[in-house]
Amino acid sequence: MKITLYKQAIKSWITHGINGLIYNPNEDFYEKAAEDILNLIRDKNSYEKILKNVEKIEKEKLWTWDERLKAEVDRVEGILCR
Repeated sequence: MKITLYKQAIKSWITHGINGLIYNPNEDFYEKAAEDILNLIRDKNSYEKILKNVEKIEKEKLWTWDERLKAEVDRVEGILCR
């Protein structure tokens, strides 16, 4: 699970309370982050739900090394074979 500060690129991967905890760095987020982390420690079901959503997003958005290499080779071949 990821606990992080908001950045545009990260926001496309993480939804607060769904598959991680993400906070606006312009706000005083320390108390809220501490509270959220403590709630996850106390509520095993919420913690496990977030972990399951992490696994889901990993399967949807992350490539294996083989998938990544194949995509890169296909792209280079597409450029060279024009």
